Amino acid sequence: MRKCSVLACVVLLVVCADAGALTLEKLVRAYAERRGFSGVVLVARDGRPVYQGAFGQAHPAWKTPMRKDAVFRIGSLSKPFTATLVMRLAETGRIDLDATVGSYLPALYAGSAAGQATVRQLLAHTSGLADVAPRYTDSFWQRDARRAYTPEEFARAWIPGALASEPGGWRYNNNGYYLLGLIVEAATGKSYADNLKQHILAPANMADTGLFDGRTVLPRLAQGTVAADDGSRELPPYIDPSVSWSAAGLYSSAHDLLRFDTALAKGRILGQAAQREMFTDRGRQYGYGWGVEDWAVRPGAALPVVLHTGSVPGYQSMLVRSLSDRVTIIV
Repeated sequence: MRKCSVLACVVLLVVCADAGALTLEKLVRAYAERRGFSGVVLVARDGRPVYQGAFGQAHPAWKTPMRKDAVFRIGSLSKPFTATLVMRLAETGRIDLDATVGSYLPALYAGSAAGQATVRQLLAHTSGLADVAPRYTDSFWQRDARRAYTPEEFARAWIPGALASEPGGWRYNNNGYYLLGLIVEAATGKSYADNLKQHILAPANMADTGLFDGRTVLPRLAQGTVAADDGSRELPPYIDPSVSWSAAGLYSSAHDLLRFDTALAKGRILGQAAQREMFTDRGRQYGYGWGVEDWAVRPGAALPVVLHTGSVPGYQSMLVRSLSDRVTIIV
């Protein structure tokens, strides 16, 4: 997650140097053509787009050109949404960040080591929970991840009560963010999707974002592909969306991600004090659901940014926010 793409780094460098849109267009188009990039790039300052580009094909089988308003699965770029939702519920007194997993999910984790992990530790990837296999070649992804689960079923099957490591150490953890979705539901009595809509999507005026279920017909959804052994493109292997859920299960568009960025900047979905807490480095340049980094954009100058990437088979995404000068990059 913490290795930013060359495209995003170069775009940020150009924007911070106040390059014109024409220069940015040439730079991004050259990259897209040389790398065979299919997707959308949006760069904004103060919430207003200064560059937008769509490249490649949205549906390769139909040779359909990509559109700037295309919708994509965003993988782990879902984590900033889940973290922001948890922080909003903490801000309103519905969730206690220092409470334990066991206190919110006693039927699943009462009396277990995992049940002693706190909400803060889940947010910061320091819980020590066992996680799903990191490589898509693992048997979990090849077999078990192809069946559908309810969130409770998935937790019982794949998020054990025993810890994989001592709490406190940083280790990127999808299962922790899966449990945060369950905690949101336990704390509010409403579904994760309904909470997301109420506290983030509606206030931010986001109409093209939601929880991907693999059944709903989504307007303008781009078809992701992966590289085949012979160098051609093919459809990605099937993975049931239920295994991603609150950790990596959202879809969105570039414009909706900019609306999310703007709503955060204007304090419409989370207060500034809660945002400062969320963007504080808790270890390994990671806060609560966001990477927290300094990018060297010119000699002797480091620009503080918060960011996250996302990846599910067929799709990759990235959101970079420069908090000091309000530059936003979405790929």
